[in-house]
Amino acid sequence: MPSVQKTSTVQAFEDVGGTKAGVMAFRVRTEKVDGATVSWQADTGTSVVRHREQVFDLAGVMTSEQYYTPSKLRVDDVHLTTGATWVDTYTEETRNVASGVVTPIAKTETWTVEADAEAVTVPAGTFVCVRLRRTGAAGAADKRYWFSPGVGKVKEVGAGSTEELVSYTLR
Repeated sequence: MPSVQKTSTVQAFEDVGGTKAGVMAFRVRTEKVDGATVSWQADTGTSVVRHREQVFDLAGVMTSEQYYTPSKLRVDDVHLTTGATWVDTYTEETRNVASGVVTPIAKTETWTVEADAEAVTVPAGTFVCVRLRRTGAAGAADKRYWFSPGVGKVKEVGAGSTEELVSYTLR
């Protein structure tokens, strides 16, 4: 699988806006070779969830926007035992940038903890991680994630690519 290089920066803690006005979350900007993604993510105390996402092309033009109701799970801090499985159900509301029409799609994802203390080595170092697998309906969106407490995602494999943490700064 080809590696993907990207840079993610937490920019601000702010109101998510739009259909989620009044919800506070961290705005995270992720730069990739094909453009950028801006997402609003919140730490609920038991999980990290995504509320909104915007995708931009290399010219900085927004190509898509999604809102997640109630939210889309990023990582769950409660289910950290190997073998634990749970289902996350949410609605993805995609706004057509040109017309403004919003299309809601019900989503269901199954999460499984495959390992609760696995050492994984990436360019940024070796981390002890929780390894999670996420699958959608009929196997769609089948991905594996390695999350390290206090650092976040250090590796992601799926959709024909691998993402690995190269460096990070904790503040």
